[in-house]
Amino acid sequence: MTLKAVDVAEASQALSSFVEAFRAYHVLKRVTLEHRIQGSPGLREAVRAVEEILLSNPLLPLEVREHEASPSSLPGWAPRIPEWSVEGAWLEVEGKRWRLDGHPTLAMAHSPPGGPVEAEVVEVREWWDPSAYERARGRIVLTSGPQDVAFTLAAKAGAEALIGYNPKLPGDAFPYKGLFLPRRALEGAGIPALTASSSLAARLGGSRARVGVDASIGGDARQPYLEALIPGRGSGPRVAVVAHICHPRPGANDNASGVAAVVEAALALSEAIDSGRLEAPAGDIVFLLVPEYAGSLAALSRGMRVDYALNIDMVGVPPGGGDGPLRLLPPPPPLGLEPAAALYYALEAIGASSWTLEAPGSGSDHDAFNAYGIPAAMLNQWPDTYYHSDRDDADRISPERLRVAALAAAAAAYTLARGGFDSSGFADLYTRLIAERHAAHGDLLAARLAASTLRILYGLNPLSEPPGDYRPEAPWEEAVFASPLVLPSAVTAKDPLLGARLRRILGSGLDGYTFYLMEPAILSRLGLGVKEVLVVEKALHGSSVEAGRLWEALEVLSEAGAVRLL
Repeated sequence: MTLKAVDVAEASQALSSFVEAFRAYHVLKRVTLEHRIQGSPGLREAVRAVEEILLSNPLLPLEVREHEASPSSLPGWAPRIPEWSVEGAWLEVEGKRWRLDGHPTLAMAHSPPGGPVEAEVVEVREWWDPSAYERARGRIVLTSGPQDVAFTLAAKAGAEALIGYNPKLPGDAFPYKGLFLPRRALEGAGIPALTASSSLAARLGGSRARVGVDASIGGDARQPYLEALIPGRGSGPRVAVVAHICHPRPGANDNASGVAAVVEAALALSEAIDSGRLEAPAGDIVFLLVPEYAGSLAALSRGMRVDYALNIDMVGVPPGGGDGPLRLLPPPPPLGLEPAAALYYALEAIGASSWTLEAPGSGSDHDAFNAYGIPAAMLNQWPDTYYHSDRDDADRISPERLRVAALAAAAAAYTLARGGFDSSGFADLYTRLIAERHAAHGDLLAARLAASTLRILYGLNPLSEPPGDYRPEAPWEEAVFASPLVLPSAVTAKDPLLGARLRRILGSGLDGYTFYLMEPAILSRLGLGVKEVLVVEKALHGSSVEAGRLWEALEVLSEAGAVRLL
């Protein structure tokens, strides 16, 4: 039996009466109460709170297990995050004080304890240049640069503290910034790290400020994560529905919204099967709530079998006023398109509004599954006005948007777990859409690559002949990646100057991170040489993807020991 769009539509219709918008919203509100930084006690509290919700009806066909992975169970290249607990933080200038209880993102995640420190604030704009920190000794450094690089260079220069800000956020929002450096780097630096809103940062330069962080740092953190299972009745595909639960309080859209949608999908599917409205699928459906990257890597490295994954990350804010639509991001080729196709047909069947189909993108837990060769798609709303800030609160969230995400995830997961899902029609639609978008923007090279190379990777006939005269504009070699998830903070911890170079090459935006590091690493791990990687990247994202820039990043990673160039 071959399952197609009509089967997803039938599952969506059957599940519709079981998915409750405000039940999902109440889960979201409960999660936002916890300050759930990776390595913190609040993360464990959030996991336990959701476990209680899932176990509240013991009659449902839902098996729930809480896990805690030790650092030794993670792959050698996975990030090592220390235990961290914060009790307070404060920033005082011109007689006004800001505190952690009013601004939960005031302390950078994993900041060492320190203070009270009172000193002149000096702004460093050329954050990548060690010489720009010459005036930092005995002062507080203010910068909008990447926090891991700025923190390491400021401490080395003798600064007393670091304050980071994000000029792209609305003026009153304090950003969420995490250092994500190993314990030795944090304790070796020994300075407190805080954040400021952009409006406050504009007043800080040249003033005297008083700052402090009351925190503790421990050894490498154990990673708590939650697994809920709807057991299958046969040997069909095993489908994972994933959301990351870690984030500072409140973290409503990022990512209490994904957690709420996944919990609601689990409850609704269980109720529909328990009532007889749906029969149990052939394969298992597992719902995973994890600390981002670390949790999904822990589950996969421990041998958890998964055939398809759906990653639900930021799905609760309605579009408008700077907030964007819901986006569906398929796996990178040559992985299959089944999870993206199932979500696409579910959104179509629901009649969801304000959503788009996009090229693949990185930056969340679907990367871990794709890196392991497991096709994983992401449902994600972007842009988000208050992304990574203390203003990401529950009052921004639409219960109906949570319902749409939960219903789409439940219907897609159920159909995939039945087995025999055919995504060939979606592959044709998707590759034509990418080619047409490039052509509409006048990018004829990318359009031709999407119409030829991209379609061939998906087993389709090309729409036109591949461009025979295409050559990369850099002296390419083959590259073997030692890690599928190379994080810039790991390079910074090893060598801050290399970290600064890598950050400058990648750029500060998400696009640079996607195009020039994570996605090429995954594609290379899947067996594509770097020449092929470049062609695929241009086919997906446009001919503006620079071979020279990607090659520079590879050379820095080679110096850091993260990749090996042959």
